Amino acid sequence: PTALIAAFRSTLEEVSRADCLLYLEDGLSSEIEQQREIINLELQSLGASQLPRIFCVNKSDLLPPEKRQSLHTSDPKRIFISANTGLGIPEALSQVQNVLNAKWLLRELALPHDKNCYLNEIYNSAQVVDQIKGKNHTLLRLRVTQENWSRLLIKIRANE
Repeated sequence: PTALIAAFRSTLEEVSRADCLLYLEDGLSSEIEQQREIINLELQSLGASQLPRIFCVNKSDLLPPEKRQSLHTSDPKRIFISANTGLGIPEALSQVQNVLNAKWLLRELALPHDKNCYLNEIYNSAQVVDQIKGKNHTLLRLRVTQENWSRLLIKIRANE
């Protein structure tokens, strides 16, 4: 993976802005642990080692029981999935949802109409759940990370 990492370095740099990392490991690979180590080192060099991670082992329907047990022993949090049979996919999606629910907060923002210039920024930084236009403002219900919420409030209030 070292050559692969070098080739996709710019793509990997986007990882630092992610809310959650989903590792999809090839269960049939003989180098699964070494591949994880290389990825972890690369994430550390990008300053992204603190991001929540969910580890999924694909092709689990093809794994011999002893290999499955060995992988489970080395990381009991691994989720065994199969793209072929759908095994474990609901559990993996549930884990992703749990991570995102913990990180994304539900907030309301009464945005005065004279600040509508910030709507594009809001839509780029948050999930707009609802938008209700009122007489003096637009009420926005948002799912947003704490970091983006703070940044948006600072920007919007800077010109008051």
